[in-house]
Amino acid sequence: HESCYEMVNNFNNDSKNEFVSNNRYGISIRDNIVHYAEFGIHSCDCKCLPIELTNKISLGRKNLIELTPQINLIKVLEEIDLSYNQIRDLPKTILQLKCLKKLYWSNSNLESVPTILNQLTNLTGLYIQNNNLKSLSIQFSAKHRLESFYAFGNEIENIDASIGKLSKLKYLELSENGLRQLPDTISKLQSLIRLNLMKNRIEYLPIEIGKLKNLETLHLQDN
Repeated sequence: HESCYEMVNNFNNDSKNEFVSNNRYGISIRDNIVHYAEFGIHSCDCKCLPIELTNKISLGRKNLIELTPQINLIKVLEEIDLSYNQIRDLPKTILQLKCLKKLYWSNSNLESVPTILNQLTNLTGLYIQNNNLKSLSIQFSAKHRLESFYAFGNEIENIDASIGKLSKLKYLELSENGLRQLPDTISKLQSLIRLNLMKNRIEYLPIEIGKLKNLETLHLQDN
């Protein structure tokens, strides 16, 4: 079998031109190979990797403004990191990634939550901290499998009551926002272990929060 190095260096001229044209995405996908532009990947110094072995992709700090629609070709993808870019939305093709479990999208100047997140119900981890979000408008449903949700360091003032449908949620990080209160439905998060509400503007907590029987850590400093 060809090594990653050999595959990169054996591209014909047409392939090289296609590769350059896809640099705005950070990756391109051809012949069941994921080709990385200008950088390597986890635990590998190569510039490419077979699709069937690509379960994690890190595209952080690449000055990207788009995620390639080709992302749906990586059927086994479980984690993707888009942090420190200027990506504002996700292609609809990402909904075809049934194995996708974790999405890292921090420090990207997001001002609103893309509606497509409503449909990524297989995620177990969503990390959208340190953006410019004013509200947490994701319409959660009982189909969502989130266990870890990090949205600290934004400007969030309200949370949709549908958050109470996240029956598997264990870690909820909402510190350093502008929250004044929580929805009563917070009491339905019966799997919740950690709730961080530091550095908000919370004046009172709903009495229902006492129903969180598995809650071990509650941070309320600087409110």
